[in-house]
Order: sequence, then C-alpha cells, then structure tokens
Amino acid sequence: MIYLQTDTTTYQIDAQRSHTQSERVTFYNYPFQDEGGSIRRGLNLQEVSFTPSIEDVNTIPFKDVKYISFDNQTWQKVYSVDFSWNSVPTGIKYPFTVNMTISPLRLGAEHSYLGLWDYATQSVSQNGNHNSPVKITYYAPQFYFPFQQSLVDFVGSSVTFTRGSTKTYNGVTYQANEPVFDNGLYIGTNDVASLNIPSTSEGTLLLKIRYKEGSGDRNILTTSNFTLWIDETNQQIKLTQGPNTLSVSYSTYESGGTWLVGIQWDALNTYLAFGEWDDTNLTFISPATDSGAFTISFESTYLGSSGTDSWLGDIISDFIIYDYKITNWTTATYHFTLEPLNWNNFYISNQTAGKIIFEEGRLTDANGTDITGLTSGTIIELISDDVQMKGGLSGRWDVEVKDCYVL
Repeated sequence: MIYLQTDTTTYQIDAQRSHTQSERVTFYNYPFQDEGGSIRRGLNLQEVSFTPSIEDVNTIPFKDVKYISFDNQTWQKVYSVDFSWNSVPTGIKYPFTVNMTISPLRLGAEHSYLGLWDYATQSVSQNGNHNSPVKITYYAPQFYFPFQQSLVDFVGSSVTFTRGSTKTYNGVTYQANEPVFDNGLYIGTNDVASLNIPSTSEGTLLLKIRYKEGSGDRNILTTSNFTLWIDETNQQIKLTQGPNTLSVSYSTYESGGTWLVGIQWDALNTYLAFGEWDDTNLTFISPATDSGAFTISFESTYLGSSGTDSWLGDIISDFIIYDYKITNWTTATYHFTLEPLNWNNFYISNQTAGKIIFEEGRLTDANGTDITGLTSGTIIELISDDVQMKGGLSGRWDVEVKDCYVL
C-alpha cells in the first residue's frame, strides 16, 4: 500500500513501488519570490515510481500531494510529481505511472513547545535517528514606535506630529513641526502627536514615560474611548473611561527617572500597572484590575498633548502594542530593540508586524509572503538540544520539531 497526503486528505492506494533511485539534489527558494531551483548537493533525494490500481488519473489529485508514506506512520516530503500513461479509446488514461521526487528523510510524530516569551530557553527533543529541522513561530507586536530618532514604527506606520511655531529645548531651536528627541519623543506645550490604532479584542500596550516632576496633572494617552493620565496631586497613574477609573499609586522618585506604564485587556478585564525601568528588567507595581467596566478601543489616538497650553513636557518612548495578553506580564522581562531576532546562531532581521514562521528553510510573514532573504546564520536542526532566543524584540514564540529518520 502507498499513502498520499494533500493539505486536507489522506489517500490510500493499492500500488507497489516500481523503482527507487537517489539523486544528490537540494531544492532552494528565491527570497521574496514564489520560485525555486535545485543544486546537486546535500542528502540524496529519492525518485519513486509506482503504478496505481485505479483507472482514472483524476481519481486522486496527484499534483496536490505534499507527503508520501509506505507505512502510514512516517512521511516523506514530495517535491515534484509527473505522470506517464497510455490512452485507450474510451478516453480513460490507463495504465499510468506516477513519478515523484521525494525527500530522503521520513518525518514522524510532531512535538510542540508553546507559549514561550522573550529571551527564553527550551529543551527540544525528538525520537528519530537524524537531525530534524526546527519550526519557529514568532508573534511580533502590531506596532512598535521606539521614538528615539524618528516617528516611524518598525513596519512603517507613522505618528503625525504638529507644532505651529519654533521651540527652544536645551538651548537648541527647533523649527515648526520639527519633533524633539531626548531619549524619546519630547512633548511640550502645543506639541500634537497623533496616530490611528485599530482596536483589538484583547491586547497589551506598553510605553515608557520620563516625566517632568512638578508639572501637575496631565494626559499621557488620549483616545476616542479612554484617557491614560498622571494625577500628580495624588501621585497616581489613572485610566479613565466615562465614569470609570482605574488607579495605580506611585511613590515619589528622582526627577528624570523612567516609568514603564502598561495596559492589558480582554473582553472581561482591564488591567493597569506601572513600574520603574532599569534598562533591562521591570516589575510592575500593584496592578489594578477592573471587571467588565472597560472595553478598550483606540481609533484616533493622541500621545500626550492634544494641543493644550497646560502641557509642560514629558518624554515618551518605546510605545508598543501586542494583539495578545502577555502571560505573567507584571514580572516579565521586556527588551525593546530593532536588532535582529536570534535563536542559537540563527538570525532573522525581522521588521514585520504579526506572526512570522520559519519552517523547512523558508520564512513567511503573516500574509504568507516569502521573506526568506531576512535570515542568516546557522539553521537550527537537532535531535535533542536547547533552542534559545538570545536577541531581538520581546514577543511570544513557539518551537516545534518532528521525529526525523534517514533511510
């Protein structure tokens, strides 16, 4: 018996292998294109031919077959399919022979390690007798504005900044509509920074703020749905939506310190927390939660000032939104960087929002577009070892591996 798999169906056919031979060929993909080629190197690929005991070549969608098995337990990847047949007067193509070029590696059970966060290490193992390619799925944020030297986020979205007149800051004069950066985006009197953010049913928002102590009460973030603001009189960070307010108390600290403020929400709960940032780690202090009172939505959003004269100046940086809730977010480690993602010695120069997947030598973004050209270094293949995220922007990631046998 021979077993064939498409994306949706497994077919069992009564057939025997006519012949099997090997070729030392490796297939590859052209980055950013749906084209590939082959070179004569690597493990021996196999060419398999068989004559099915069926009368119609269209009975099974052979051109859609992705995997083949001779034991219905371990599977080999199919790279190409071709036919040869003799026609009979009725129009039925019979008999016919199927020719396939297949991988020499047989793949068995799949092992998944899910829910990893940030710079973490996962011990990965499989039961085969040959190194298996590792599949990595990385869940990038939807937005990330570092606000260090520009108003553009890591995938090209931009904050609109306006100011109607010149401004002098730390002895330097800036022209109208020219933003000021000082370890973040400085927002002062009459500075307006706005952007549009689609709403998500759940998510996490983080931002750093270095505020000018003694500036009084003022907004950090204003949207069409809620306001995040500093109540300096009562030493509190507050999230207000209509008549409802979440508050987190803070203690006085030295002027110039940096806070990281976080909001996390889903359909049932909204959390607010803040903590002091030490450039590496953060422990949120006394997160507040509210059940059912908040339904976070964004749309038109202002960072800090919306043009009022009462604003006396804060610095905002590392504005980031994930479209998922971060597990144990109050004690998680956060890394804000545009440096390449790094697993072991495998690098991905990723600047794309949402999920990316590296599998079988190919990197695809959330839209399924091939972005393999963004990878470099040593591809992770192993029987039993550690997979470690060593660098890049904090995010969730999963790792999977299949039992891999060589003939």
